[in-house]
Amino acid sequence: MSFGALKAVLASSLLALLVPTACGSSDEAAAPTTADADAAVPEGGTTDPDAAVKPVPDAASQDAAVTTPTCSGKPGTTGDKALTLTVGGKARTYNLHVPATYDPTKLTPLVFVFHGYTMTAAEIATASHFAAAADKHGMIVAFPQGLGNGFNAGDCCGTAQTDNVDDVAFTSAMIAAVDADYCVAPKRVFSTGFSNGGFLSYRLACDLSDKIAAIAPVAGGLRLDVAACNPKRPVPVLHIHGTGDLLVPYSGAIGTNPVSYSIDAFKTKNGCAAGAGKVVYTKSEVSCTKWDGCTAGADVELCTVTGGGHQWPGGDTLPYGGSASPNLDSSETIAAFFDAHPIP
Repeated sequence: MSFGALKAVLASSLLALLVPTACGSSDEAAAPTTADADAAVPEGGTTDPDAAVKPVPDAASQDAAVTTPTCSGKPGTTGDKALTLTVGGKARTYNLHVPATYDPTKLTPLVFVFHGYTMTAAEIATASHFAAAADKHGMIVAFPQGLGNGFNAGDCCGTAQTDNVDDVAFTSAMIAAVDADYCVAPKRVFSTGFSNGGFLSYRLACDLSDKIAAIAPVAGGLRLDVAACNPKRPVPVLHIHGTGDLLVPYSGAIGTNPVSYSIDAFKTKNGCAAGAGKVVYTKSEVSCTKWDGCTAGADVELCTVTGGGHQWPGGDTLPYGGSASPNLDSSETIAAFFDAHPIP
């Protein structure tokens, strides 16, 4: 069987598992109204994909003003490498990308990009183009590999969940391992991910908020009960989701929560201002709404792609329904949001 045929079978199987036919209709998806088509209104962490990018060394220097880096003797080199560590008696792997501009004397942000269920670390790296965004912003980026091609995000996914794999501990171990070799800014460690990787990013906000500064899930929501999610500090959230997503439906289905479940949970936990929020970016079918006035500047932002499928907008089209919108560069938008939201 060809790789393309195998991916189609995996996607079809996942669709049947997560979305029963009676509940998966995208007609029920209630998306926010899109403001002026093609009018870009950047503000705060969300940036017009065509706008000039502010180099991250300026942002990292804010940390250096209050935290003296102790990076002497760290042997990390630039480029791409596959790394392995042992967590809970299991060998775990991840791919690390370090920009050519990395300066071992300066505190550097670290971003985790978690793949979706049935995917691999290499596939999400290719499809998301996140390494290119990381290079522009001076970020180190790690692409972790899930056991059984999945991560344990609470009630999902695959053998990682059924075997109770501790992916929170895996993330913590990766932070320590990267920091042992590189000058990592402790207040600028972030998590994003697609689908199952988005689920895990939400779990990290709940269980590892002392180390994860902000999260940006794409096509994946909170898979824990709200009462079981207890961050030690407010965690900024940027959530990107298509209303035509059939695998993780925008309006919810049996086995999945609506996007509003995740957004409302963190608006409450972060003490954000009540109300409908304010539109901070629009372009064609894309509209981003931000709730601010939150504790410690922990903004909550939702970018809705009207009609968008189970995709990483701005990236390569994935075989999970629909096509990736060209009107939102998710990786660039996420990197800019992370720049603006370190741990205070």
